Amino acid sequence: NAAALRFLIAGGVLVPLVPAFGARWPHGRAEWRLVLWVGAVLFAGDYGLIYWGEQWLDSGLTAVIFAVLPVMTTLAAHFYLETERLTAQTLAGTAAAFGGVVALFADRLVADTSQVWPMIAILASAACAAAASTSGCACPRATERRPLPYST
Repeated sequence: NAAALRFLIAGGVLVPLVPAFGARWPHGRAEWRLVLWVGAVLFAGDYGLIYWGEQWLDSGLTAVIFAVLPVMTTLAAHFYLETERLTAQTLAGTAAAFGGVVALFADRLVADTSQVWPMIAILASAACAAAASTSGCACPRATERRPLPYST
């Protein structure tokens, strides 16, 4: 599909520029596993599911469903990362962000039962994005010296 071709071209252009970005290639199995995990979950899971789901859903409905991303990321970080705690302030912020998106697109929130699978795909897409985000934070070396997967 066109999105996959776009990402392939972007990778082909950016990989030779790694030294210019001051990035480094991953070292060791753990970092390469993280790169493969994030790549698969983010590109195949997140982007693949959202592009597929958007074929059948209105963009406003898609935006509202995908707006659960901050909520999912906050919850995933709380349970997966030792340094992230769920606080009343964090919950209020994520609820306000979600409420803002709902308010922006409230007039376009129309769904029917024939759209259940595309809606589930958008929710799963947000879950994949949350998983990819928290996975990168869980690897201590992943955030030092601008590693390649987070520089491009």
